[in-house]
Amino acid sequence: MTMCFVNAAGVLSFLSEPTTPKEQLFAGNHYEKPYVQRAGKWKVTTAEYKEPRYPDFCPGFGIILSWDVVVSFVKAFDFVPYFRMERCVCS
Repeated sequence: MTMCFVNAAGVLSFLSEPTTPKEQLFAGNHYEKPYVQRAGKWKVTTAEYKEPRYPDFCPGFGIILSWDVVVSFVKAFDFVPYFRMERCVCS
């Protein structure tokens, strides 16, 4: 079982800030171009993903997306291959 604590007051405060963008918002813990692990429990083969580094992404439970970002993700689902992960399939 995985648990996640959400500071609802903090989220609402962040979203109500005048400097928080209303479009193109992709907020969360940010990983910049992490290396692909080719060995060990979390290894990913070159057949699964050929590049040496992943694109930037926000991992975990705490991700906030504006509606336009959600729409762009949905449009990409038909073109981006599925990617195997431990507990889920990502696209």
